[in-house]
Amino acid sequence: QNNTIKVNSYKVDAIVCHGNVVLVYAENTNSGTKAYIAGSELQIEKLDGFIGRYKLLDCDGKPMYRILGKSYYQEGVLILLPSDEEEDNDEEESNENDGVDTGDKDDVIEGYVIEKANAACVDFAKNYEKKAKKWNDSMNKASVGIIRNTEYKKLVDVIGYHSTLDAVAKIYGGYFEDGSFKDIAA
Repeated sequence: QNNTIKVNSYKVDAIVCHGNVVLVYAENTNSGTKAYIAGSELQIEKLDGFIGRYKLLDCDGKPMYRILGKSYYQEGVLILLPSDEEEDNDEEESNENDGVDTGDKDDVIEGYVIEKANAACVDFAKNYEKKAKKWNDSMNKASVGIIRNTEYKKLVDVIGYHSTLDAVAKIYGGYFEDGSFKDIAA
C-alpha cells in the first residue's frame, strides 16, 4: 500500500481595481492550470467582502481559459476591500480625476491597498486549502502569490462590461434598499 500524499500546490494572485476592489484567483503551481472555484464546497460567498465570482478577460477582452484547449473559463472572486476613515478622507481630496486614466502617480497602487489585497489573498488561500475538492491521497496547499499590477486597473477591463454592472449593483444595492439614495430620483 502506498501511503504517500500528493500535494496539490496553488498560488493565489490578485488584480487590484479602481473602486476599492480586488479580483483574487488561484493557479496550480505545477501545471499552470487555473483553479476551479465554482464548487459549492468552497463557500466563497462567506469570504469577507465577497461580491461575486467572475470570468477573467485577457487584454483583448476575451475570456481566458483555465486549461488550454478546453472550454472552461478562468474565474476569480471579486472582493470589496475594507476601508477606514483616514483613507476615505484622502480619497475625497483626489476625486477630481476619478475614472480618468491620467497616467500619473495617482494610478499607482498605494502600499496600504496592497496590504489589504494580500490579506484578501491570504483569506482565499486558507479557504481554498480547507475546502477545495481533494482526490484520494492528496491535499491542497495554497500560498499567496503576487499582486499582478502596480497601477489600478479598470474593473471593466478585467471582468467585462456586464460583469462590472453586476458587481456595481451588488456593491451599491444595499444603499438603494435602505433609502440612502432616495433623494437622487426625486
